[in-house]
Amino acid sequence: MNAIEARAARRRAGKTTLEERLRQNPEMAQRIDKQLAHLRLEQQMIDAMEREHVNAAELARRVSRQPSAISRDLKGGLSKAKIGRLEEMAEAVDHDFVGLVLPRDPAERRETLSRLTRELAH
Repeated sequence: MNAIEARAARRRAGKTTLEERLRQNPEMAQRIDKQLAHLRLEQQMIDAMEREHVNAAELARRVSRQPSAISRDLKGGLSKAKIGRLEEMAEAVDHDFVGLVLPRDPAERRETLSRLTRELAH
């Protein structure tokens, strides 16, 4: 049985995911949505632009793109962008793009994030 089949079997058995159980509490659902919004690539880029006082037109000039393309990127397009484009846009606002592949095990995830934080800080 592959992962998709296992997930379907759990659903048929009436089992819910942790996220589904947490979202049953409206307050928790609101907190999850707020945190997820901050993690969206588009929001991270907007935050970086604000820190550097760069508007969309200036970013478009810096990366040699049409302002309309930047507008599309900032309204949901970055989630499908290639890594090179993300790196280019981050560089244009004097930031680094760091892609992460993290373990799902909470203890391993904490250790990995802790190690990466130490390494990035130096």
